[in-house]
Amino acid sequence: MRLQKAQPQELVVGNIVRRVLGLVREVTEVPAAPAASTPSSSTILSPALETPASAAPAQGDFFGFLGAAPVVMEKLSMKDIKDDVLNGIRELIDELDQADEQIASYALDYISGQETILTYTASTTIQKFLLTAAKKRKFTVIYAEGHPNEHHSTFEMIATGRKSSNLENEAGDTKFKPLTAAGVQVIVIPDSAVFAVMPRVTRVLLSSHIIMSNGGVVAAAGARTIALAAHMHRVPVIVVGGIYKLSPLFPYDEDALIGCGDSGKVADYREGRLLENVAVSNPIHDFIQPELIDTVMTNM
Repeated sequence: MRLQKAQPQELVVGNIVRRVLGLVREVTEVPAAPAASTPSSSTILSPALETPASAAPAQGDFFGFLGAAPVVMEKLSMKDIKDDVLNGIRELIDELDQADEQIASYALDYISGQETILTYTASTTIQKFLLTAAKKRKFTVIYAEGHPNEHHSTFEMIATGRKSSNLENEAGDTKFKPLTAAGVQVIVIPDSAVFAVMPRVTRVLLSSHIIMSNGGVVAAAGARTIALAAHMHRVPVIVVGGIYKLSPLFPYDEDALIGCGDSGKVADYREGRLLENVAVSNPIHDFIQPELIDTVMTNM
């Protein structure tokens, strides 16, 4: 599938929509019953579907749009369809809620004792992954601050174990705690120091916004620089992300995945004389090519 101009959040939403549409198709379609007689010599068969071509869905047909094979539709009550669809949606919601815990269950397989792990930006998936490993492993975590777009959430994650201190009904919740409370040594470095500390790093752990069909990953701006530095020093790069982040789209145009944010975070608008002569951009996403990634970890 060819990628148009889209932001990672839109691609994730598109993945969920496809899942729901597939669910609707599954509960409303009934396989075709075997024909009582063999088709006549005048009937044209489609080799791919082994179904008479005359039964192909008309243009604009809803299920034809979803790519379903021609089937015989059984008349179902709206109540049955609604109940099945709602149950499927509840299962999808449970899958989304459990994705981080399922990924974290692999932590002890990937993190050994006395490691130095470099990570980037605030990610609840990575936080749970590291907290799970900290129950039986002793290691050090280096955070690159992610200036200018991610540094506030990074510092809050380090201090409180969560992205925002304004979340409701979470006061005293033990599942939100900083890594230091689990006995992990945490070091924060500026982004410019990544290449200098990389020789001491044993593993790089990155969060993903979306995982493309070729194995490339869209992540926060600056993640590609870290992946390049790790590749140069032969440090393995692990990318984590739930199964809902796997996209069927191919990044023919990588620039279409890189959005830009407020340029005022990069250059102060009070520097009017400087800004009159330069164009300032503030990318908020990076595309990491698959050859820079060693492992993509998901909840499957």
